[in-house]
Amino acid sequence: MLELYASGLLSPEEIGEVEEMVAKYPEVKDELMAIEESLAVHASQFYKAPKPALLDSIMARIEEEEEKEQVEVQDQTQVQDQTQTQAEESTTIGDFQGKKEPKVRKFNLLSLMAVAATLLLLISVISNVVLYQQLSETEQALASLQDQQDTNVKEFEALRTNYNIVTDTAYKPVHIHGLPSHENAFATVYWNPINQAIYLDASFMDAPDADKTYQLWAIKAGQDPISLGVFDTLDSLQDVAAKIGGDVAAFAVSLEPKGGSEQPTDVWMVGNV
Repeated sequence: MLELYASGLLSPEEIGEVEEMVAKYPEVKDELMAIEESLAVHASQFYKAPKPALLDSIMARIEEEEEKEQVEVQDQTQVQDQTQTQAEESTTIGDFQGKKEPKVRKFNLLSLMAVAATLLLLISVISNVVLYQQLSETEQALASLQDQQDTNVKEFEALRTNYNIVTDTAYKPVHIHGLPSHENAFATVYWNPINQAIYLDASFMDAPDADKTYQLWAIKAGQDPISLGVFDTLDSLQDVAAKIGGDVAAFAVSLEPKGGSEQPTDVWMVGNV
């Protein structure tokens, strides 16, 4: 609303509201001054000085109109004098019924100035509308840049987390290789035996079919495989929420129906700890 106020595009009621806010809050006053300075700078960039020939043309037109006005006044005065003389000589027009005061056309410098002022006001309004549109586009561009910056920050935080895990010696990397029927499959589990934290890197795996999903398993000696959850392909490390205690002999990945299975049915990959 401050941009519209500075551009003169608000209603009287809205102008009153803005002025009341400016009077109450210094920060609003500072913001309005900044906007007005920005508008002034923008207007100066687009200002073009009128050509000297334009002023000469306007003055010549004014002199021409003033000469016409003088001629018309003289003609009207002669007509008025003749009418008055005829009225005095005639006794049948005693009450001067039907007589009208001659009209003198008034066309002077003040009228031309009013027209010029109207044109300047129209140009100012158009300029303000264009400026407002440019300000709106600038605000949209800034919002887009802010969104992009937020996305970049999130990606950077994810990369930093990945780097910290990969370089932390407390995490033991376990490479899970594809079995003979799936030799191109590959993933890595980063397992911390101390706090039992597990991170999975499956960024090199192809996405499964829509009705299938991958499932991660922990293998312990003498026990059934322990499910660590289902996943699709990942762009970065995934924090596996499941915790496992004790010694783990291997990790495995299987392809299961959507939602996962209680026990692996189609094992693709295995990696020994």
